Amino acid sequence: MIGLGRWSCGLDTPLVEEDGVVQISEKEGKYVFRLLARDKNIPDYRVESIREKDGNTLIITLTIEGLPEESEVRICATFTETELTGYIRLPFIGKINIIRGKRIK
Repeated sequence: MIGLGRWSCGLDTPLVEEDGVVQISEKEGKYVFRLLARDKNIPDYRVESIREKDGNTLIITLTIEGLPEESEVRICATFTETELTGYIRLPFIGKINIIRGKRIK
């Protein structure tokens, strides 16, 4: 399985840089994805799918409460042993790069 563990990372938005933590774990052979905020409220979300791509990348599809049902958030996360890179594609906003992605304990 790819990217298991806790990862600290930021989002490089045009107005502000946001930091947070994601946790990727395994349960019964399936991926489990959680967003963990640092002093921030996280909207309710549902993980629709997680799939592997190219041996080191996860494609995570979420829906977020409050957005139209057909709106999906797609996360493309590429992992090495210690680093996380990629992007998030948000409806109505577009692509936001993931920055400073590091494995944490």
